[in-house]
Amino acid sequence: MEDIKNLEKEAQCALFRNDNKCALAKYNECLLLCEQHNLREDFKRIFGFKVILATLVQQQEEALYDSIKYVMLENHTEEGFWCASNAMKKLEKFDKALEYLIQGYLGAVEPCLFLIKIVHILVAHRSPKEKQFLSDTLKQYTHLTAGSVELQTAVVQKLAEENCWEGVSLLVTGIHDGPVSSLDKSASNCSAQKVPVGKLLGDVSTESLKHYGIELAKVLLENGASVQGIEKYLKIPIVHVGVKIALETENIMLLQWCFENYLKTERQRNETEKDGNSVLHIVAKATIGNEKQGIDILKILLEKGCSPNLLDADGKQPIEYITTEDFRYPLLNRVTNIDDMSFSSSPMSPDETEKESPVEDFDEGKHAVEKDFDFFLQKANESFQQGMLKQAVGDYVKALEALKSADDKTKLVNVHCSITECYLGLGNFTTAFEHAASNLPGDSLSSKP
Repeated sequence: MEDIKNLEKEAQCALFRNDNKCALAKYNECLLLCEQHNLREDFKRIFGFKVILATLVQQQEEALYDSIKYVMLENHTEEGFWCASNAMKKLEKFDKALEYLIQGYLGAVEPCLFLIKIVHILVAHRSPKEKQFLSDTLKQYTHLTAGSVELQTAVVQKLAEENCWEGVSLLVTGIHDGPVSSLDKSASNCSAQKVPVGKLLGDVSTESLKHYGIELAKVLLENGASVQGIEKYLKIPIVHVGVKIALETENIMLLQWCFENYLKTERQRNETEKDGNSVLHIVAKATIGNEKQGIDILKILLEKGCSPNLLDADGKQPIEYITTEDFRYPLLNRVTNIDDMSFSSSPMSPDETEKESPVEDFDEGKHAVEKDFDFFLQKANESFQQGMLKQAVGDYVKALEALKSADDKTKLVNVHCSITECYLGLGNFTTAFEHAASNLPGDSLSSKP
């Protein structure tokens, strides 16, 4: 009818003027005409606009009434359930909001948004009274699940983008503080290839990491989440991520997963941060209250092949940062080549390696170690050329450790000459002299990196 079209135009003009109340009144007039002339399709269309507008102008009771009425059109529409749940949330009737969301989810053609909102409600309300009301609603839907694998993947990704990590945990691990439901762990096998686990590990609190974060990170990694993505987000190697999480939370689960599933080469296990710290430097410099946990972390690192003989940017080994009374000292002292401390970097002989093996000390068996002399030498030379002398020293030491045999005297001499020149460039003349005297023949100081 022409009258309805004119009223709709007047409502739209009012909306452009930000006069929502006027627009609402015009839509009410339209609806009255539609009912008088039995114009069902026009009524549905205009009523949808009116429901949304009533919510915008904060007329919650009217919005709720209209939303429920709208639900009854066309045998319970998705739009009606969505609007009804929004109205109930604004009235703080969260159990009813949950019920409308579940009903909309079960009948929706596109259920993703409904499931996301359901999860948000479940993890947001934690008081005993709220949880009881929500639990009573959930008892009516004991077979509620996260749907197809495609739906699970989409919902988990969206929750991660919203930083609703407890919601992700609800679906993937079942660990959360909300009411128990059949949704718990219903997406445990969904693909996690696009889930940014680095954000989880870097952004949530220590308490959240302890409660659900570490378990969630492990499951997501098992489901395809990217280790490289974690390293890129946190800007440190994954072995350092595992150690820092273990020190922060006193939980070694993620560290163990990294060694069992990713850290296959010596290069990966001995990667350093920009300041030259290896993971054993991190542990040696850390303040650790739980001695047992500290020893467990050290044992894992040593048994898995992390070297205690690397030098940091200050030319020190991990053991040099602790006192002889420290609980870490006996373990590190057992495996550290003391002759190398501060200035010398000669690799241990095969006999010494076998004798001092931390694997042997803890009856865990011996680990095969892959060496890569050329990689560390090239990395050290590049640092030297760029004037990053402290970093160069650390990489030259790694190159020495990567030599398969101490019999290759030419390579040994060249690398020790390079280390000596680094110390000279840093102005550490005493260290340079001691290093040269300990490791070089008298005519070799002219070598260059």
